[in-house]
This record gives sequence, structure tokens and C-alpha cells, in this order.
Amino acid sequence: AAFGVPALACASTGTLAGATAAAAAAVGLPAYVFIPADLEPAKVDHALAYGATVVPVAGTYDDVNRLCLEIADETGWGFVNINLRPFYAEGSKTLAYEIAEQLGWRSPDALVAPVASGAMFTRVARGFEELAELGLIERRPIRFVGGQAAGCAPVATAFERGTEVIEPIREPDTIVRSLAIGNPADGRYAVELARASGGSIEAIPDAVTAEAIRDVARLEGIYPETAGGVTLAAVAAARRRGVIRDGDEVVALVTGNGLKTPDARTLGLAEGSLDGGRVAPGQPGLAPVIRPSLSAFEAWLGDAS
Repeated sequence: AAFGVPALACASTGTLAGATAAAAAAVGLPAYVFIPADLEPAKVDHALAYGATVVPVAGTYDDVNRLCLEIADETGWGFVNINLRPFYAEGSKTLAYEIAEQLGWRSPDALVAPVASGAMFTRVARGFEELAELGLIERRPIRFVGGQAAGCAPVATAFERGTEVIEPIREPDTIVRSLAIGNPADGRYAVELARASGGSIEAIPDAVTAEAIRDVARLEGIYPETAGGVTLAAVAAARRRGVIRDGDEVVALVTGNGLKTPDARTLGLAEGSLDGGRVAPGQPGLAPVIRPSLSAFEAWLGDAS
């Protein structure tokens, strides 16, 4: 509202949609959220819950973003990631502030984060730099590792090729829609940061992402969405590369809940192995329907013996 814009808007692959809609509701502005038409339904519901007008666009995120550039020019609406982008990007620095505080006012040896446009990745680094400049933490080297889906990995590709030139991906092919930006605005800076810090940008296949989602949910009680699966798989990839070493203190940013992308969890599993497979006692998955009696339960439990 302080910017005098008549409406708050964004182009989004999901998470920003809900955040923009919520912010608009809080300040009493109408919200317009532009999304790829094939976005996961749970992410659409998130924005709708706050009263936003959600506009599905037949195309990729990059198509959506180009349309929003034109709309911003014509309407004067405040697009969070276009004409308000400097403020939106600076907000990511607060992740560094929270990490430093939770570590007892120090920085980790390595930080691993998802890379879509690259804005969050680079601004987190800036957050640590500012804390050091203010004397709130000791200035220590941090290796920055980024993760992208292999089906839309222009930043990881540039890193692997040893160049800073980002070649756009015109047709992303991945379940990780939240990171599927084919022409990332800050991609070059993300490559520069990873290389200068001794980090890396890792390209993660979808099947590996799904496996990471299942593993961290089963082992740690944390259920990430697809971007979180990419990030956790990037930790393992960077360790294999030697970027992450024995004894390192590593922070991985899991930035969304798996309830946004429920179908991703079962990718690569045999059909019915976890959902609807009528599993035996003690096995993960959905058991058969039983009658509401102890004898029915005991009969099913006895099938395991």
C-alpha cells in the first residue's frame, strides 16, 4: 500500500502465489496471481484461500512472466517479482539472519538451497555478508550449493560447463514445477556465487527428488515438497562431488510442505506399493478396510504371522 499501487500481483510457480495473496489480504489490496495452468491444485488452493484472483495461463512459467511484464506496464499494478522485485529479493536475506541466530550467531560451513530464479540463493549469501559486516557473526567461508531439477537446469548446466552464460530452457520437463524457470533472472549470479565460494549447482533427476522426499519424511518426520526434495538430494550430490566434507556443518533449506505436491512422493514406486496396496501389518502403506471390531483387527494382524 505504501507504494500507491492499486493491486498486488505476481507471476508464480506456487509458493509466491500464496504469499502474495496473503500479503494483499493483510493490507486490503486486491490480489492477482498468474500461474502456469498445469500448477499443482494444492498450490492454487493456497492462493484462492486468501481471496486472490488466480489467472491460469496456458504455458510455462517464462510465458507467464513475459505476460506479467506487459500487464505491469499497462496497469501499474505492483508485481512482487517484477516492478517490486528489489524489495521481494531483499526479503530472502532474512533466511540468513534466522540461520545465524539458530546456530548461536555463527555461519555454517555449507548452505544448500533450491535455485529457481537464483534470487533467494544469492540474497541469502548477502545476508551472511551483512551480518559479518556488522560484527554479529565471525566472517568465515561458506560453500553455497544450489539444486535444480535435471529437467529444467539452466544454472546447473552453466556451472558444469564452466561458463556464466545461461542458456534458457524452453520446455521444462520435470515434476518440480516450483523451480521450473527456464530463463532465471539471477542465474548468472548464482553460478558466480557457487563457483567463488567453492560450492556447486547440482542437477537432480525427478526420481531422485521423489526418493529424497520419501526418505526425509520416513527418517526425520519432515515432509518436503519437490523443491525440498531437490535440495536434500543436492546435499548428497555435493558430498559425492567433494564440496561437502566429513565434519562439515551443513544447512539445507527445505522451503515448502509436501502437502503442496502430494503426487511427487510416489514417483518411481511400483503401483500400489504405498497407496492402496493393502499392506500387511508393520509395513508402510495403506491397510485394507476392516470392520469396527477387535476380532476383525486381530484377524488382519494374524495375517502377518
